[in-house]
Amino acid sequence: MASAAPQKRMVSSVFITLASPFKATVTPTAHVHSSPRRRSSASQDGRTGPSTPTSPLYAQPTAAPCRRDTTRAPEAVVSSYPDDLPLPPPPHDPCDPEPGPPDAPAEESAVGGAVLRSAPSAGGIMNEPSAGPHCTDVCGFCRKLVPLSEPAIDALNRTYHAACFQCRQCHAPLAAKLYYNKSGIPLCEDCYQASLEPCWACGDVIKDHVIRALERAYHPPCFVCTTCRQPIGEQRFAQGEVGEVYCLQDYYRKYAPQCRVCAELIIPREDGTDSFTVECLGHSYHEDCYRCEVCRVLLSPEPNENGCHPLDGQILCKPCHVSLIQSAAH
Repeated sequence: MASAAPQKRMVSSVFITLASPFKATVTPTAHVHSSPRRRSSASQDGRTGPSTPTSPLYAQPTAAPCRRDTTRAPEAVVSSYPDDLPLPPPPHDPCDPEPGPPDAPAEESAVGGAVLRSAPSAGGIMNEPSAGPHCTDVCGFCRKLVPLSEPAIDALNRTYHAACFQCRQCHAPLAAKLYYNKSGIPLCEDCYQASLEPCWACGDVIKDHVIRALERAYHPPCFVCTTCRQPIGEQRFAQGEVGEVYCLQDYYRKYAPQCRVCAELIIPREDGTDSFTVECLGHSYHEDCYRCEVCRVLLSPEPNENGCHPLDGQILCKPCHVSLIQSAAH
């Protein structure tokens, strides 16, 4: 009497995907700046004019050019002279004011390496800012108009009242002082130093460039591979079991499994192949190495008809599995 055939066993494959490599970003920290002054000019008759670029330390007000309407001369006067004689000068306009004395240069004071320019001194009548088109600047802090008659500071691509340009942490005035630009926010030196992050590796404060990776901050020389100690910089890297950082080569040498068939490490390739590991019966395989040990047909990693049907420690396709069972039965 023939014994009953042994029951078939389906063994599902297990996938192990290596952690995707990360890439760090290098961010420069803020650098010290000096608060510049606001540059403006006044005309000789006391009216404000457009601002013109000046020297960083010695800015002098420039006189606005006087404009006259040359069409005031009657045509009869011009035509009464022969063509070979020079034209007479245009008649004097009694409405034109006499030129007054030039304005005195604006006072300047240099403190801490920065220059604060004060309002122009008396020498003409300054128009009210609200009555003319010259007060178009809005303070970057209080959002009010900044008249040209008051001291102002141009910094961080904005214009500020001298009293409004202050540290956003301790509110210390920064006019004519050194300041730090941190993400568009002015800070004094003490508040800036207190806002710096410590390096995750060495613990020292990061004052220059910072590398951010895995929600941590590093000095660029401190962001190195745990094994080879080479700087990683902005290259791709991988994280170990306890948070350590590896370059990709050392990470795969340590954590990549070895294929049972070809004995090579299973490392993801640039073309996307070998992005996962096939495990069956306690062994690891490349995708292309996961084949029937009898007919060498490629097996599916899924537990289906085209998957693995193991027998006596061998990975087999279904036809080979059935064939070996039948051979053993006879």
